[in-house]
Amino acid sequence: MNPLAARAVGGFTRTASGFFVVVGTLGLIRGHFDGFMSSEGVPLLSLTASPLTYVVLLAAGLVGIAMALRLESARSYALWVGVIGVPWGLLEFVLGDTSADIFGRNTCLALVTVGIGAVGLAVWAWSRPARHDADLELPVG
Repeated sequence: MNPLAARAVGGFTRTASGFFVVVGTLGLIRGHFDGFMSSEGVPLLSLTASPLTYVVLLAAGLVGIAMALRLESARSYALWVGVIGVPWGLLEFVLGDTSADIFGRNTCLALVTVGIGAVGLAVWAWSRPARHDADLELPVG
């Protein structure tokens, strides 16, 4: 794998996991855990989701922080963010304000979720190693 692809994987993993941690934490603080499975949702800036969704985002971010330490695990995180994020975002479009409480409540969150998932898949596909690079550390800086 070329160094630019390795940096892209590391940058994506750190950025996506940081975004998930910040949005998950702020959403939980804003919602005060009221109506944990509420179908109303808790607004955070232009994102509206249930507190359960914010817990899922926080967990995804914390897992990403742990996986960002090694190149191969960061690649796996990018793949899983794409494999889970794209269908999740598309289901937010399809289900919208139905009784599926875990999904977001607006188009903005769905677009962000699909976008992050698509970028994760693209970074993962671009960073296919030419040889076994699992023991390499991510470049710092």
